[in-house]
Amino acid sequence: MTRSARNPPHPYDIWGVAHPPDDTLPFFAYGALKPGEIGHSNIKDFVRPGQSQTASAKGTLFSRDGMALFTSAGPHPQPIRGVLIYFSDPNGYRAVGDYEPGTHYQWADPPVQLLEPHATANVLEAIDPTHGGVELDAAEWRSRDDPAFSSALDVVERIRRREGPRPRHLMQPGDWRSFFRTEAGYLLLWSVVERYTSLAFSPRLKPEAKVRELSREAEFVEDLRHRLRRAGAVAPVYDARDPGEPFEIDDPVGYLRATRLNLTHKGKAAWRDDAILRTALAVLLPAFRDLIRRRLPS
Repeated sequence: MTRSARNPPHPYDIWGVAHPPDDTLPFFAYGALKPGEIGHSNIKDFVRPGQSQTASAKGTLFSRDGMALFTSAGPHPQPIRGVLIYFSDPNGYRAVGDYEPGTHYQWADPPVQLLEPHATANVLEAIDPTHGGVELDAAEWRSRDDPAFSSALDVVERIRRREGPRPRHLMQPGDWRSFFRTEAGYLLLWSVVERYTSLAFSPRLKPEAKVRELSREAEFVEDLRHRLRRAGAVAPVYDARDPGEPFEIDDPVGYLRATRLNLTHKGKAAWRDDAILRTALAVLLPAFRDLIRRRLPS
């Protein structure tokens, strides 16, 4: 049985947000679900065309694991900018609940009176935003401001350029230092990829479900496949946790993630694995940066 033929498990790790008490009210979006933002595609089909408008509500923004958190009871309230969204039917709120984790959010009760426009809206209030959250010194959350999508990728790029490719030979004692530096860069890169999948598809999804969603990004997958073939990547990769069936480059996301899992589960050794790791880093980084440029708002 190939890996793609295995029955996928239940996709969610945690429960979603419940339906709001009044689903006839518009939705004030201040995070990843805003139009043009990284997660808007999850609700886009239920949004009334041409009726969304810029809006603001009094509150404080926090961030936790990259997610925007709003509270009207924060220590430094100010007008928080977002978008007022009108849904074409109640399934829009079902889509919000499918995306947003109920461990982080609950519907404001009573609904919030916006500062602009003068309207009442359903708003997701953060649950315990100070528990692991950081107050943002900003009136608007934007995914492009997340340092994971800029500074972290710059760090990975510097590691890639410094370590570079290595000739195929038996590894010498000094080569291991370079190997571990490359390993650190690759793990950091995957932490950024995982943040992207949480915001783009849903923070509720299990890691395997996020990978399946990432594998549906057709342009990204074809870019990875092309880069792997051009780099001469032909050796299959076996998941160190379950080495039954190999990952081939025809499944580029699975192939590159298996390389990442082998790092954390100690399944790599010697020059062959060193070559796989360096190729994986050189392939995933530019392809992911291209994906970020396409998906994050400018």
